[in-house]
Amino acid sequence: MHMLELVITEDAFLFRATPYDEFLFYEDVISYEFTSQSGLVARFASHIQTQPERLSVADLVDKQRTIYVVVGSFDDKNFGHFYWEVCIYIEHLKKIKKQFSNAIFLIREPKPYIKKILKHHQLEFENEIKTSHNYVGFFPVFITSLVNNSHGILYEDLLNRFYYESHRLNKSVTSKDLLVLYLPRAISGNYPYENQRTIEDQSIRNLVNNVPGGRGLVLEAEHNDDWAYEISAIKRAQFVIVPDGSAYAVAGFNAYGSTIIVLGSDLVLTGTKKFDKTKLINQLIMKKNSVFFIKPNRNGTVESYNLAHIIPILQENILSFRFL
Repeated sequence: MHMLELVITEDAFLFRATPYDEFLFYEDVISYEFTSQSGLVARFASHIQTQPERLSVADLVDKQRTIYVVVGSFDDKNFGHFYWEVCIYIEHLKKIKKQFSNAIFLIREPKPYIKKILKHHQLEFENEIKTSHNYVGFFPVFITSLVNNSHGILYEDLLNRFYYESHRLNKSVTSKDLLVLYLPRAISGNYPYENQRTIEDQSIRNLVNNVPGGRGLVLEAEHNDDWAYEISAIKRAQFVIVPDGSAYAVAGFNAYGSTIIVLGSDLVLTGTKKFDKTKLINQLIMKKNSVFFIKPNRNGTVESYNLAHIIPILQENILSFRFL
């Protein structure tokens, strides 16, 4: 089958007039591809629709086409990029699902962390377009791409709304009943170069597991499929120990009134100097939490952390812990 391609540019999104400001719907799409952080191509079987459909809610219902919404970005194979470039639109996805119960969300490679988050929000998905008699909606990956320093004002508005929704129900967390939460570094969902480093953390695990009264928790997020449980644990924790990188950014964004001890000092702090959106994210985290970055001891690709650098940050009531 001969396919025709349309390169969807930033202008299509910046000068839009669709029912959902952040989304554009195209007709009769048979496939799509993210070609770079700022590149998006839609493919059609017979004709190129050079302009998106300007559809009312009634149009989307009455024309009886299958409605797909693409959920993804060029870098969504990395947990942090998926969270900050895609999940930032989660309330908009839920809005579409409420309006159109038959809407299908498209994810090319549904990684475990993607399934976990969408399951929590009750959003079902498929990984391919099954009918070309459709409207396929895209959101502006150009605006949310972390490595694109353009559109900072638009991104900041999205980020602030995302933050509000993430903390709107904080009052339901009545107390910090967890004293120390440790989120060990995951392997899946990282870039290959990130997986070249290993954290020796047995002493940290022992420290947390010996918190009196069972108020310490080692939570292996990689092996947990309950997103609500993870977020609840973060909000309930007085101290959160977490690796540098996307794990810190996501945990810190969902923490409120906590002390966060970050294992590492290179990834996020370097990112805040290069990328404006990463800087915005870190500013929100540090506005509502106390954050300490701990430099590692390195032996090749292996990182270890001296407890003498961690324990002084913790309050006096846990300074007397015994650990192996």
